Amino acid sequence: MGCHARRFLPTPPLAQARQVAADAAVDEPAELLTRHRREWRAVRNLAYAAIKSKSLEALLRRR
Repeated sequence: MGCHARRFLPTPPLAQARQVAADAAVDEPAELLTRHRREWRAVRNLAYAAIKSKSLEALLRRR
C-alpha cells in the first residue's frame, strides 16, 4: 500500500511558548475585568442602598 502514516511530533518549544503567551493574553484581561466588575458591583450596591434609604447617611455608615 502506498499510504504514508503521519507522525505526530511533540509540540516544539517555540510553539508551546507562543500558545502560553496567547493564553495569558486572554486570561489576564479576563481576570482583571472580573475583578473590576466585582468592585463596581460593591459600589453600585452602596449607591442603591443610599438611594433606597433616601439618605447619604446610609452610604456613610457602611464604611
